[in-house]
Amino acid sequence: MAKSKEFIDPAEIGKPIEASIQEGMKDPKYRKHYMLYQVRTAIAAAIRSLRESRDMTQKELADKVGVPQPQIARLESVDDERIPTLEQLVRVFAALDSRAFLEIIPPLQTHAEKREIVLV
Repeated sequence: MAKSKEFIDPAEIGKPIEASIQEGMKDPKYRKHYMLYQVRTAIAAAIRSLRESRDMTQKELADKVGVPQPQIARLESVDDERIPTLEQLVRVFAALDSRAFLEIIPPLQTHAEKREIVLV
């Protein structure tokens, strides 16, 4: 079965990507998908960068964490739409001798303070 081609609005050609993202962020579905992609990308990049800086293979990291190598490959992939659990992240970052923080930033209009939680 052939894939259907998506229509591209000629007005969008040459438009800066930032403008397209800003426009898309008005749609709740787009915003949710975009934010999840940003989280997945940041996690994947951090794990891969830390692993490579320690001259570790995915297999070596997997053995240290106690999981199969394909699980590390999935964590480093931006194509996998699953978000790892905090427990998984704690185990991986601990195996990489790294500390991880969860930062909670309240809405600007509240007087609540920003919080950081140490995961590892």
